[in-house]
Amino acid sequence: MREQDLIFDRDKHTIYSDSIKNGIQRLLRRYHDRRTAKQLWHDVQLKWCALTEDAPAFGKVPHNSQFYDSLLIFAYCDTVTELPPRAVLQQEVCDSIMGMFEGLGKTIDVNLPNFNILMGGIFKASVAAKARLAKKYPDSFQPTKCHYDPIKGEVRYSFTKCPVADFALAHGYEKYLPLCCNCDHLALAKVGAGLIREHTCGISDECDYLIVGSKSKLYAQYHTEEDSNGLLISVRNTT
Repeated sequence: MREQDLIFDRDKHTIYSDSIKNGIQRLLRRYHDRRTAKQLWHDVQLKWCALTEDAPAFGKVPHNSQFYDSLLIFAYCDTVTELPPRAVLQQEVCDSIMGMFEGLGKTIDVNLPNFNILMGGIFKASVAAKARLAKKYPDSFQPTKCHYDPIKGEVRYSFTKCPVADFALAHGYEKYLPLCCNCDHLALAKVGAGLIREHTCGISDECDYLIVGSKSKLYAQYHTEEDSNGLLISVRNTT
């Protein structure tokens, strides 16, 4: 079905991105015959529309586009009876949502001072933009102030509210939440950055971010573990 023909409240919600649409369609074509893939895509679209009926209204806010992409991921997982292997699904989701990091990684290495400073500026601007939007849309991402330490090369901030996690927990999609959350770890690795995140809104009351160079001494003090749903959590080394 064409996106312009989908029935949902366009004053309250924004359509999913072309990148996640293409990613889901690639998965459908890879694991199903043409006719089945077409029907499943139609069903996924209808499921997405149904999910928006119980979603917070974000209108045309660009920074919340990832929320609607996440709804499409949930709709796909809820529609397809037999999902692809977890690793395949995770990689496709990451490539679709964070695909730009693959290209950035060819020129950017956060371990280098100039790019580390650039990273600090980008995240401070992004978090500030989300904070401004949060005042208008209280159900949106609610970030704390971003702090960048140029001496240590560390970016720190957190979210005290995540609409993706809120929706997943309220509607029984928490087992699919890692597909969205883990992309942060995988994408940052593409540009020589390491994410230290000990909590997420899916299992805690905040999602904390400490971003450093992947070769830093601080990053070497941690390793990542998966919880029972596959969510990547940073754990400090004990030896």
